[in-house]
Amino acid sequence: MPIPLRHWPLLNRRDFLGDTLTGLSGTFELLVSNPPYIPSGDISDLDPEVRHYDPRGALDGGPDGLDIFRDIARDLSCAVPHGWAVFEVGAGQAERVVEIFNPGHRHVTRIRRDLGGHQRAVAVWTQS
Repeated sequence: MPIPLRHWPLLNRRDFLGDTLTGLSGTFELLVSNPPYIPSGDISDLDPEVRHYDPRGALDGGPDGLDIFRDIARDLSCAVPHGWAVFEVGAGQAERVVEIFNPGHRHVTRIRRDLGGHQRAVAVWTQS
């Protein structure tokens, strides 16, 4: 059973809402992100409950759904110099997201599945 975030003993927790890590002050040991990862061309095929009510910026990940991952990857080692960054990913994106965050296999990465067995999250261990 998932534990609500308010019950976790997290010190110095900060919530951040933005398109990239640019402008974020300080460093973190853990970054959890649910970025927009739906390819632009797939948004019209989403359920009406999602398509009509979620802001497009919360859904649209660019032509291949991976634009925000590329943006975050540029600044990740500054924001999380030594720790984990965990990202929700869309169907069929996990391996490509690993490559974006781990060119040359410099970082430890893990792909995690959801309860339905789908690859749903990519975790990246960073070390400066």
